[in-house]
Amino acid sequence: MIEGHLLSEADKLLEAGKLEEAYQEYILEDKITQAAFVTLLAGDIQHALELYLQVPHSSAKRWGLFLCDFFINPQRMIPSPGVLSFRLYFEATFYYCKKFGLTDYVNNFVKYADSLNQIYPEYLHDMEKVNKCFDN
Repeated sequence: MIEGHLLSEADKLLEAGKLEEAYQEYILEDKITQAAFVTLLAGDIQHALELYLQVPHSSAKRWGLFLCDFFINPQRMIPSPGVLSFRLYFEATFYYCKKFGLTDYVNNFVKYADSLNQIYPEYLHDMEKVNKCFDN
């Protein structure tokens, strides 16, 4: 049996939609990549980019840099984070964008679906899975 909690305090705050508090907790936990993602969800793309540039190379960093670029200039989509990064992160990203009512982000994901589907062939399928979470 696993002792303790599986979710950190920051994760719980993120799930509750308390983005500023989640950001602060991720910083305290030295989870800069997660703090950058929350900052992106809060709409501060420039600060998110600054945070992503501070962390070592990883798939999460590549994904975050891609998102920053995509939300600033969605037509560009270069450099692609690659199929594995899309597989790891897209569904959660799209889910949080919908959950927190980030209409501009969601609209970009929908508007550029054909292009994104070329990068990640399961893109439309993953979008549909998330959309089903919000069907009432």
